[in-house]
Amino acid sequence: MSESSIFSNLRILVVKSSELSKDALDDIINTTKKNGALECVVYDLSQDETNNTSYVDKGQFLSQFSEQIHCIISKSIDFSFYRTAAFDFLIPVVDPKWIDHCLQFKRLMRTTCYSPDPMHFLKDCYIYVSKHSLNVVEYQLYCAIVSVFGGTCMDYLSTKATHIITWDKNDVAIKAMQKFHKYTVIYLMPNWLVDCLCGLEYIKEDEYLINVNEDDLALKEKSQKLWDRTLNSIDDWKVIPGFQLGKKIILGDDLALPGTSYKFLLNWIKKCLGAQITLVAGPSQLKKSQADLYIGYSANTEGVKNANECRIVCANIPWLFYVWQMHKFIHPMSKLLLSPLKKPIFSNNELKATYTNYYGEQRYYIQLLVEALGGICSTELTKKNTHLISPIASGKKFEAARAWACCTAANHLWLEQCYKSGQKLDPQLEEFQQFPVNGGLSRSLGQMSLMDHIENQSDLDEKPSQEPPEEELRDSQQLNKEHPISMPTTPAAEEHLTQTSKSSNHDVSLTNAPEDEQGDVTQVPKSSNNDTSLTKFPKELQEEAKESTPVESPEMSVHQENGTIESKNDKGSIATPITSRELSSLSAAESLENPSQPLTPMSDTRRRAKAKAAEKLHEDIESLNEFQKINKRKRSPELLPEAIQEIKKQKALDSKADEMVSYLNISHKPYKIKAVLTNCHENLSNLDILILSKIGVIITPEIESFTNTIIAPKKARTAKFLKSFSFKPLKYALTPMFITNILTNINKEKPVELEMSKYFIPDIDSKVLERTKLPTKVFARHGFTHVNISDDIPGGYKLISSILKCHSMEEVNAIGKKFQLEDLVENKSKKKSPNYVLIASKASMAKKFNKCVKDADKNKKVFVVEWNWCVKSIFDLDINLEDHEYVIYNK
Repeated sequence: MSESSIFSNLRILVVKSSELSKDALDDIINTTKKNGALECVVYDLSQDETNNTSYVDKGQFLSQFSEQIHCIISKSIDFSFYRTAAFDFLIPVVDPKWIDHCLQFKRLMRTTCYSPDPMHFLKDCYIYVSKHSLNVVEYQLYCAIVSVFGGTCMDYLSTKATHIITWDKNDVAIKAMQKFHKYTVIYLMPNWLVDCLCGLEYIKEDEYLINVNEDDLALKEKSQKLWDRTLNSIDDWKVIPGFQLGKKIILGDDLALPGTSYKFLLNWIKKCLGAQITLVAGPSQLKKSQADLYIGYSANTEGVKNANECRIVCANIPWLFYVWQMHKFIHPMSKLLLSPLKKPIFSNNELKATYTNYYGEQRYYIQLLVEALGGICSTELTKKNTHLISPIASGKKFEAARAWACCTAANHLWLEQCYKSGQKLDPQLEEFQQFPVNGGLSRSLGQMSLMDHIENQSDLDEKPSQEPPEEELRDSQQLNKEHPISMPTTPAAEEHLTQTSKSSNHDVSLTNAPEDEQGDVTQVPKSSNNDTSLTKFPKELQEEAKESTPVESPEMSVHQENGTIESKNDKGSIATPITSRELSSLSAAESLENPSQPLTPMSDTRRRAKAKAAEKLHEDIESLNEFQKINKRKRSPELLPEAIQEIKKQKALDSKADEMVSYLNISHKPYKIKAVLTNCHENLSNLDILILSKIGVIITPEIESFTNTIIAPKKARTAKFLKSFSFKPLKYALTPMFITNILTNINKEKPVELEMSKYFIPDIDSKVLERTKLPTKVFARHGFTHVNISDDIPGGYKLISSILKCHSMEEVNAIGKKFQLEDLVENKSKKKSPNYVLIASKASMAKKFNKCVKDADKNKKVFVVEWNWCVKSIFDLDINLEDHEYVIYNK
């Protein structure tokens, strides 16, 4: 084979073992040197046996290999410095086949695919974990699982992706990939990764698939069954033999995982890390906890501040997997990214980084570091990039960056020092312009610590747990079956997560990922009908990502607090409902003082928390019996103090509500109302809601299957109001005075049975309410089952789609500005209804839509309407095709 420079600038270490023949070893040495390797060093595995060494730590490794090592060739991982080299120094360990394939394809192949580690069973998987359906803590957890099993965790959507992890069948990543039918991508619920972790093996994906045609409720039930199965089989979870962390761990209140994910993480820490979970409710308990470690997401929280004051070491979720991977305790501050993340210091525009001459996990580490700094990381180099990170002054990318004034080349120390110092440092400083970095392996990527002098590391490493972890494991399994562990959340934590999620929001863009380690240099991004470059989809997909965030325009008046958009120009723009984002946690500061005063004014922050508070209310009340059982037993250390206090508070509220309605001597509840509110009574307290429930008026924050009443000041265009016309039946449409008068009467101990007709919402015909009793709903009744909709429709596709589907629309297909016939859905109905229907955001779209259909078949009937047409149809629960109001095109 002819000589080349494929391995130029590489120093390669080959592990000599009985699995590697002498001829194969000689061939590797000769081949790498012939093809440009700086050096090929041989380590004889018999040295481990001679020195009786099973594990080599960082200090020993550096004393033996001071020069930079770029790659280790080995048939197995059975050598003493494997974990130190692969996970601490991020040196790729590859099978000898990597050498052959590099020569065959004439480029450096991705090292991750050639790992000899049997635990890297995801090494052939390119997994996109969606940031659009998962919060930042979930994203961190599932990315850590992907990485620990050798998978490639992609922060951009690429045609190379093999799996998309999401909870949402309407995820923008799924929508994007559906446009490329020739690529096979599997859409999976995160339960797949969880079960791979529990079984320590590749699990077949069949049970975890997301069917985009399945309804949301069915998917939710499917996921819950998978969680139940996982959490009920803790005894079967596989563990690493002989590894017990033996530490006391506190989980911070900013780990805002959904309840089932949180339960899983608790049990995995105990079962597989051999650690104890110490649960505390406040700073005073934190001081008494004698905990070793505090696990949090962000460094900028009260919990981390209190932990630091109590001299408790702070770590994050990736640290849990790092020590599990290393099979030993590692101080989180010995690395930059194993502690709660610092506040980002760059904006997306200030730091658009790419990299070259890094391999395997080194690339993922740079990606995480750039994201932690607030920037964006890409694999390709274009003139949009602001920085190129490289350890050496070599390669096409490096030469291009040096030639372009817009992109600055720097070594990895610049990124690391910026994060460590929390400052924007000048990349042109001499220290950051060393190629290669002085100091050899000790100053290679990933070797910078968060703190220069780590206190009491040896003490923490040797500190024994006060209670045997085995007992904790048994308690955990019993607890899981009898007393579910609630997720601790606080409004502050939720607000932080919301801000963090927004600040780290990346466009989902589709690109062809390079297969080699260098990536590509792109000077001018190309654009064509078949292009899959970075620049094709961002705008389109940004709109999908922001579908619940309306943009105010001159033609529209946006009332975000009430969740409506009203059109000022019916012909120029089309009014649609919008949603408002609410806090997903109940304020811990909410007290029981003055519980007898309903309808008490409250702050905006508390108002935003009310919806979730109401949602929790019935669950908390149902937990009272469980709480009483718990009180009779010795209190388990696994119960969250926040949950216990919350249940106590709800018990007190329930007693107070019983007291306030006791004068009625209720033998049966006078009402059978199950209502949802819109645009009113935002200041209803938990006590108000409980009192109303005692007389048969059930208030829920969101529409349920049993909801039969809508309460609003007037006929409104909000999502809740429009959906209410789909209730079977809609029994009442009432004004807020109905609630006000009932609560006033109870306060004055007066009768609560009111004359209902006095509270009917004006302008709602009783005949319309009668139509809610019909067997079919309005759109299906008139043959409208499949409809197309502009993907930029104000209010967002997801919300508009949910309203239409409530009224029997089977499929709502979003289309962008550029579309072809195959992108459209046909309205296949046996009734005499149009063949192709479009709800357009702009009248100009109708002409293109009609042409697209008629070019294919002139006999097809096209019907294009404004959203106002849908609203009118819903309000009337009838469709008159002869009425041309709000109809743009009907031919």
